[in-house]
Amino acid sequence: MDVARQTARFTGADLEDVVRRAGLNAIRRAGGSVQSVNAGDFAGALEDRAPR
Repeated sequence: MDVARQTARFTGADLEDVVRRAGLNAIRRAGGSVQSVNAGDFAGALEDRAPR
């Protein structure tokens, strides 16, 4: 998955939202012991975003 390509026209606030959502996805996936955010977490974050 190429996050940079999928977010090429995003603003800083848009990128912050994607990263925050990916982090939340990782916490949901692995709980409080999460060690990393993976590509699947980012894919879910991009799918969750409302289209602009």
